Amino acid sequence: MEIIKLSPGYDERIYCPSTNEVILDQAADDLNHDAEALIGYWHDDGIDEPYCNNKTLEKEWEERYNNFLKTEDDEFDVFDLLSDFLEKYENPEWKVYELRFSGMACGPISYTVWFVVKADTIIDTSPENEEDTEN
Repeated sequence: MEIIKLSPGYDERIYCPSTNEVILDQAADDLNHDAEALIGYWHDDGIDEPYCNNKTLEKEWEERYNNFLKTEDDEFDVFDLLSDFLEKYENPEWKVYELRFSGMACGPISYTVWFVVKADTIIDTSPENEEDTEN
């Protein structure tokens, strides 16, 4: 699958026009787990426990991950393993957004989330945050 790497702004959202669903709205800090366009996602804090709406994808990842644990392959770290798995996964109706989020808590923080979504899904600006360009 195609993997698109981004560091989105806080006013952006992941939106699927064909299903008219907002999957992630950063401005509202809201993730729609029930979106038809959301196939699954992996958070770098729990790479071994993805959220999947597609049982085939979930099963194939579990097999790949478990084989990785058994072989203790030094060729990949777990993040490379996931990227390799998603990149080689064959489904022309899906794509992957690899989003790197950052901010401040008690210091700088960052994390990465891989979203598998329908292929027509886009990253755009939340409508309530769009600037009015008319004078």
